[in-house]
Amino acid sequence: MDDTFSSYPQFEVLEDKEKPQRMTVGIGALCEDGRCVVLGSDMRASYPGSSVDPHDLVGKQWHYSEVPRFENVSCAIAGRLGICTDVAYALKRKFWRLSKKKKTICREDIGRAIDAARWEVLHRYYDWALKTHFDMPWERILQGEAPEGYTCAEAIAEGRAICEGYPFKAELIVSGFIDGQPVLFRASCKEELQSDMSPGVYVIGSRGARAAMNHLNKRGQMLMRGLPSTLLHIHEAMEAARKADREQIGPPAIYAVISFDHGLWRFDPQSHLLRGWAKAYKNREDTSSLETELAKEQVRMQLFKWEGHEGSRASQFPQSA
Repeated sequence: MDDTFSSYPQFEVLEDKEKPQRMTVGIGALCEDGRCVVLGSDMRASYPGSSVDPHDLVGKQWHYSEVPRFENVSCAIAGRLGICTDVAYALKRKFWRLSKKKKTICREDIGRAIDAARWEVLHRYYDWALKTHFDMPWERILQGEAPEGYTCAEAIAEGRAICEGYPFKAELIVSGFIDGQPVLFRASCKEELQSDMSPGVYVIGSRGARAAMNHLNKRGQMLMRGLPSTLLHIHEAMEAARKADREQIGPPAIYAVISFDHGLWRFDPQSHLLRGWAKAYKNREDTSSLETELAKEQVRMQLFKWEGHEGSRASQFPQSA
């Protein structure tokens, strides 16, 4: 099976168990009445508890451009990069299986695939934690073989406590379009999967993410917003997150812009247009003046096709978005 991520080595952020582990930030927002999705994330990998400086060029967006019918689906991650990467791998395998279905893929199918990928990775980490703790495979304990110093009942009770306390530091926003239908999911650690199409905004991470969500709410971000104002709101929210947690949150990555009928595009966060808007609207409460055809045309002319989606010019981005 072809795997986009097969050439990338496994990567983990070094951890200090004595310090709380903060996460970075990712934002996903539906806009243009559900015809467009914008995905943003930062690029910082940090090494708490060590003298290693942060790395500010780490990719935290995954695009499933090689999976049939999932070409317009992307995923932003936050948390421990090793675990998040494993989930991204597992999710791609689930999407490959779904893509072979002849019937229409519905949102419930996507949700089950995300949960299956999370459980597959979490189960493997559980298994390793139990194996290293008891110095024997968990299956043998369940079959009645007691580890040294334990009865089977004691080992099972302690194993449950280990699993309950295991920190599954992986958060994802999965967004895009399947068979022309919008999807937006938020998966956070061991929490129940979320999928609310209205207001159509999700943020992942911790302290910085809270500041980002507060800013998006202040701006009134929702799926009826246009693409220009949504890009500005996400850009401002990323900066609010950085101010709230400068140690863990780095500069923003290229913003992914996904159109329901024209695929995956990218928008540079260092664009003079976007930076000019951020300066102009810094002290203004209302950004509705960006809901114009002129602003949309300015954005369209600065969009570029993502790798794997070449062959189109920015001017071919749908006029409706």
